[in-house]
Amino acid sequence: ETIKRWNEERMRNPWRFFVTPASEKLIARFTKETLHVVENQPPYQSRKAQVENAFLAAIPPAIRMRYDIKKPEDITGIKKRVKQVLEAGFDATIRTAHHPDIFRGKGPWASLTNLVDLEIFLSERYPTWRQPELTEIFIGQIPKDKLSENPAIRRQHCAWTLSATLNNELIVQIYPHSPHLRDFDDEKSVERFITYILSYDVQKNGLAPHAVPKVGDQLTNDSLAVRLGSLVEQTVRKWFTQYNLAQRLAALTEIFPVEAGYSVPSLQGQARIYPDGKHWILIYDINNDPVNGKGDAG
Repeated sequence: ETIKRWNEERMRNPWRFFVTPASEKLIARFTKETLHVVENQPPYQSRKAQVENAFLAAIPPAIRMRYDIKKPEDITGIKKRVKQVLEAGFDATIRTAHHPDIFRGKGPWASLTNLVDLEIFLSERYPTWRQPELTEIFIGQIPKDKLSENPAIRRQHCAWTLSATLNNELIVQIYPHSPHLRDFDDEKSVERFITYILSYDVQKNGLAPHAVPKVGDQLTNDSLAVRLGSLVEQTVRKWFTQYNLAQRLAALTEIFPVEAGYSVPSLQGQARIYPDGKHWILIYDINNDPVNGKGDAG
């Protein structure tokens, strides 16, 4: 019965099994702190906004992109925040959340790079978004040119995901030369990915020191793709310990449990290496899709 209970718990929340028993207190703390933030903010209608709000509370600002959640009718607030982002030297994104989720988590979005873009968006595009199901707006502060369509700039980027398995492993998957996480959904060829499997060393209570990447055949002679993959893998390793990623994701899994129709959360992120060698890497979001047909898309 004990082993059966352990196995059921591992399937329900595999993030718990990357940590020592002493970390249970940390998971409980992160769960409590996240719920405290969520419960002391105005309630959101869409499941997507509820998950996003908890993500913002649970993941440290130093390693994730910044988002502000607004009501669709708050045109003044939306305009003010986007102007702040642009004037601070960043680009802005505007994403949508719906209830019920008629777009299954893939609602319309926009990228804004200057104040002219903002005015055109508000006068031409935004009115077409205003339907009864639109319940929240996410305003993102993103690095300059992150979503540029310039092929040379796109090549410097990658999208990546981090997920947990039932075998005490982390799967880091990198999609080089694109900043768009949605490309993961469209790309079927494994030859376009770099994959790391990071094993957890129970004896040392940490990740095993080495992981050999599986590089898709289309990337074997692509040095920039390999550098992007290495940047993501090494950074995730550092974050795993420095920011207690497993405990934080275990806490999010407790808040949005499998039995309530949520999938085990995985991280989604992006990175860029500039020609001069400078780089950045940030967590973009969590993937917390509905399972068993329950609820809206997260």
